[in-house]
Amino acid sequence: AVVSTQSTGLVMERLVYCVAIVSDSRQDLVESITEAICHTDSCILVHVHADKGADRLVVSFVGSPTTVIEGALNAAVIVHRTVDMRYHKGVLNPVGALHGVIFTPFSNMEQEECEDIAN
Repeated sequence: AVVSTQSTGLVMERLVYCVAIVSDSRQDLVESITEAICHTDSCILVHVHADKGADRLVVSFVGSPTTVIEGALNAAVIVHRTVDMRYHKGVLNPVGALHGVIFTPFSNMEQEECEDIAN
């Protein structure tokens, strides 16, 4: 999805920034999730933080609305298949295995569009 700005002649892509919070920080899971996101066409991995004390993984990535949805769903499938909350040892009280997925406008997007993506 590309938007042309007539005043400057620039072509700007519509981009969404996504943060996924997973209630597990095992290294094999970190690798599986980051690999799934990186292998999602046009998703760019921005940051990965595995917090052993909280037993939590925070992964952020950016891409077009369609590719960010695909990347988030790819990560969610891995979480669903591999995270067992009965073994969670972190200091935080998470809501579930996939604690949250946040979609934020990054470029040429409105918050309402990101809310639609989340729903």
